[in-house]
Amino acid sequence: MKAVITGGPCTGKTTLLGKLQEKGFHIVPEAPRFVIEQELLLQSNDQSYVPKVPWLDLASFEEKVIGVQVAFEHDWYDEQTAFLDRSLIDIIAYAELGGLDMEKRLTSEISAAGYETVFFLEPLPYKQDHARRESPEKAKRIHDRLVEVYERLGCDIVHVPACTLDQRVAYVCEHLVRAEGCEIEGKFIADHQRIRDHLRKFRTVALGTQREENHVVDAEELFVGQTGKVRVRKTNDSYELTWKGNRQPSLVNKRPEKNVPLTPRGYQLLRDSLGGIAYQKTRDTYCPVGNMHTRISLDVVDGLGEFVEVEAPTERQVMAWRNRLNLGNSISDSYVDLVKKVRGAA
Repeated sequence: MKAVITGGPCTGKTTLLGKLQEKGFHIVPEAPRFVIEQELLLQSNDQSYVPKVPWLDLASFEEKVIGVQVAFEHDWYDEQTAFLDRSLIDIIAYAELGGLDMEKRLTSEISAAGYETVFFLEPLPYKQDHARRESPEKAKRIHDRLVEVYERLGCDIVHVPACTLDQRVAYVCEHLVRAEGCEIEGKFIADHQRIRDHLRKFRTVALGTQREENHVVDAEELFVGQTGKVRVRKTNDSYELTWKGNRQPSLVNKRPEKNVPLTPRGYQLLRDSLGGIAYQKTRDTYCPVGNMHTRISLDVVDGLGEFVEVEAPTERQVMAWRNRLNLGNSISDSYVDLVKKVRGAA
């Protein structure tokens, strides 16, 4: 997991990251401060050198920061949880405040970065130093712009209050938890044109259109003592067997899930032998640039109509997108349950 620690100047990032490092987490250092210090060092060694610092040459400075940030993330990140002192997304906000547009320049790098949770630290009493030269008023504008940009890129944002260091560490660790081996989704009845209009406010990547064929049976028909549903699915040219357990207590649809890829022959054999309820749907899927782990799917289910499904690593992210897209309440019925009701009524 890549988790970002960010916020405006003097929000306590360095102190918090130091404490998280003491607890054994990997820390990716702040690229902008590193570049500033290196540029000022070059100038101190050669008075004729014009340093690439934000108050003299913002465009050149940001390009250097991009290279350093990408290198830092590549060198420091591994299979364990890593906390980043800022991210590539911060560059967009700082550039915008300086009159530069770097969002298109960074879209592919950000979508490939794999960021998950973003912890926004609320400001502490402001202090300037050799690298932090902003006024308190500008520091607030930076903080507000950072929130705006991270929101626009669809990130999973957690606001960390200005409290004691130990309380902040506990708060971050509490909100870092994600469920493994579970499907976490919200399913909503919504007009697709309205949702597409809302999505234009955010930066997303379109994953394309899929046509699905699904066959579903109750798990207890196949396995002794097993509950939930078993599904075989054909999606374009891929095939999959899925078991979904019963829904767990949650504001959204949360249930254990296991998936196994199938061969075309395996799919055909299972489909013909399972029987069960069959339904088809067409799905357009989008991912937020700032959190490619989340899927926003616009589904048209044959005979049922239009739905939106938001699937994410945590309930918090599903609820955030419900609010961002003004989706209303999630429905608890699965597509197969809805199909049963329609066919039963008929």
